[in-house]
Amino acid sequence: MRVMFDTNVFNHLVEGRISAEAIPSDWEAVATHLQWDEINATPDQCAEKREQLRLKFKCYVTLQVPTESAAWGVSKWGEAKWTAKVPNSRA
Repeated sequence: MRVMFDTNVFNHLVEGRISAEAIPSDWEAVATHLQWDEINATPDQCAEKREQLRLKFKCYVTLQVPTESAAWGVSKWGEAKWTAKVPNSRA
């Protein structure tokens, strides 16, 4: 089963609030660029924790998937699904 972890899950794993043994072995962890972006936005004064979060992400995430929609200025080109036409638009 594919499961998408919120960024908080990686934080809880690093802090020990979630045990790695509590994550079922038959789960396939997937993520979007948003989780990775949030981890990378960890302030420089927490650089050690940011690196621990990156390692946990890489340890668990087996597949990076595109977001289901796109938001201008947030979504990354090639990592989000862009619609051909906005529903209910006058275009």
